[in-house]
Amino acid sequence: MIGNKQIIFLHGWGLDKNCFSDLAALLPNHEKILFDLPGFGQTELPKRPWGTSGYSQYIVSRLSPRNKYVFIGYSFGGRIAIKIAASYPELVNKIVLIASAGLRKKFNFKRFFRKIFKINSQDYQNAGALKPILSKIVREDLSQDLKKIKCPALLLWGENDNQTPLWAAKKMAKLLPNNKLVVLLGIDHYNILTLASHQIAHQIKEFLK
Repeated sequence: MIGNKQIIFLHGWGLDKNCFSDLAALLPNHEKILFDLPGFGQTELPKRPWGTSGYSQYIVSRLSPRNKYVFIGYSFGGRIAIKIAASYPELVNKIVLIASAGLRKKFNFKRFFRKIFKINSQDYQNAGALKPILSKIVREDLSQDLKKIKCPALLLWGENDNQTPLWAAKKMAKLLPNNKLVVLLGIDHYNILTLASHQIAHQIKEFLK
């Protein structure tokens, strides 16, 4: 199937498409499409604060409606992959979520907001003109979107991830109708694309067979 050969890579917050350099090189038999998301890398800042829907629409507008794609999303990019798979199923063959963001615990919002920015204070301090977008995105919970996804999903998570913890991976696995969760031992949120690149590539190759 053509769509199984075309992979869209969606990077994490504060990064650009180059964060996938190691992983992309380990998938030589697939056509790879790497984007710098608006506001990151070489792209311009969106003219208004986008949420996940805005970013997903941006990606979809650049794809052929005649093809189906595999989407690989890391962290923030996982949010976008989830939204696309839920909202544009005709474009999606499979999704791979690597340490994906997209869920939040259900408790008092103000306390949640303080906790999020305490944990991710570095992201917030470095966000600059992207702060309104970051503030909007971290308030989103994609539980209902996950329930709508019918395509196969592969979840790859670091055992020691304290940014998108394992409880999030397990909850996503419960919400997704068709999924496989793989936990990578000794790996955290920030080194998963480097130290675990070979493990991830192996899992993706098996998933795309």
